[in-house]
Amino acid sequence: MSEISPPIVFISYSHDTREHKQWVTKLASALRDKHVEVILDQWDLEPGDDVPKFMERAVKAAGRVLMICSDPYVRKANDGKGGAGYEAMIVTGELVRDLGTRKFIPIIRQGGGEPSVPDCLSTRLYVDFSNDEEFDAKLEELIKSLHKTTQLGKPPLGPNPFANLSTPTAELEVRTAMAEGQFETAIADPKAAYSLASTLAASGDTATWRRLLRTLQRRAASDLIAWRRADGTVPHSTEKDPAPLHDHAAKGVSFYMPLFACLVAGAESGKEDFCGQLSWIDEVQNPAGWDHSGSTYWTDFPELLLFVGHALLGGMMMDSKRGDDAYELATTKIPDRRSSRDSKALFRTTGITGWPESMAHHCNLAWAFLNKTIQEQEWIGEGFGSPDHARSAVSAYYQLLSLLNFCHVSTNGRFECGELERTITVPLNFCRWPEPVVTRGYKIFLGQRSMITRLLEANDLKDPAKFQQHWQRWLEVCGKWLGNVFQWHFDFAVPQTSFPSDIQTKGLSLKEP
Repeated sequence: MSEISPPIVFISYSHDTREHKQWVTKLASALRDKHVEVILDQWDLEPGDDVPKFMERAVKAAGRVLMICSDPYVRKANDGKGGAGYEAMIVTGELVRDLGTRKFIPIIRQGGGEPSVPDCLSTRLYVDFSNDEEFDAKLEELIKSLHKTTQLGKPPLGPNPFANLSTPTAELEVRTAMAEGQFETAIADPKAAYSLASTLAASGDTATWRRLLRTLQRRAASDLIAWRRADGTVPHSTEKDPAPLHDHAAKGVSFYMPLFACLVAGAESGKEDFCGQLSWIDEVQNPAGWDHSGSTYWTDFPELLLFVGHALLGGMMMDSKRGDDAYELATTKIPDRRSSRDSKALFRTTGITGWPESMAHHCNLAWAFLNKTIQEQEWIGEGFGSPDHARSAVSAYYQLLSLLNFCHVSTNGRFECGELERTITVPLNFCRWPEPVVTRGYKIFLGQRSMITRLLEANDLKDPAKFQQHWQRWLEVCGKWLGNVFQWHFDFAVPQTSFPSDIQTKGLSLKEP
């Protein structure tokens, strides 16, 4: 009887967390136990190997490609991430279009909600491995598909045909050096990064744009890690004297300013390929080589980076009338680095919205740091028109975050049952900015009419009476929070007090200002 050759699969995935990599290894081992030959970077890729060439060979050699669709993987695939390093392990839409969708099998590995796959495979059947208790059943389903039969014996596996493909090369290092040389000025100066990114967006040069983003991400992570190793200081400060903490943290955040400037310029362009980028979140949250041990000031420093980055990007999205993009940013799932299976929408992730651990988990310290950053970074004032306009735009974005916070509380029935303790996940510190700044921010917020209307309707708030009742309760919650945080010294405006009166009863369409 002739021997049946095992099917060959290549596993494409993103290196989200250590636990996620271990789960991928578990799946690969289980497949081999079921007579499926597996090509996996953890087994078949050696230090010094050319990662893009490895993937190119693996995809061509494999009969099927398993795309492990974690939330970060889907974002990177949709953003067209690829090129250097382990980003090349992610299958993009361009590759799917070249080879056809039949070769690719989406494997869902997500923490909850509606499963999502890359846009290029939106119509493909997937195998959902999200529930660990169903692992064996889902594995059997996958095995039947790979073997194209219900019963197969397991003959001995032959030698790995790819064992000799990997050869040490310096090509990747050379390519990295060339990219950094090309963007040397942008790496060193966020104003130059903003100018270059604006030019690329205006010309529609997405290829160079993506190379710039990858270069800035890689360099920022490298500089941040080097700074931590050389310094290691854990600054101490209080709300009355935040200068030591702010001055020290500003150094680390400065490494990411060119990247943030590039993203803000993309949002300002209003073009789809430049405005809706979200995969940068995963790169900032988990810098390559970051040590997650030690003092929380250092281990959670990426939270502070995300706090600053999403505030600036969201502000520009709102100011550029890209409310839908701001909504996508505000609701994108943020994995919990302490638990690979848990994730929450950004507006519910307090370490990013305003209580980063590196700012002593204190919203006032964090907000003062953000304010200081806006005032001192020249490119922000130039990009937004002025520091005050930047603050208005950020205020508009935080009013959207606060509205999402309200909708989440409303849909969970907490207004009816009276469980309103600890419901604030978005700090209201923007209310402390000068009244003209906050008022202008409210007008920017109201400018996103269609997005706000869809948001209210999606959260069952199209009934004006219900909306008015819930909003009044929400204002009471906000007032109590402000009183506790600022000890009843209200010398600032609360911009959304009149929000219900700005909405017409019929159709929830906003009145013209």
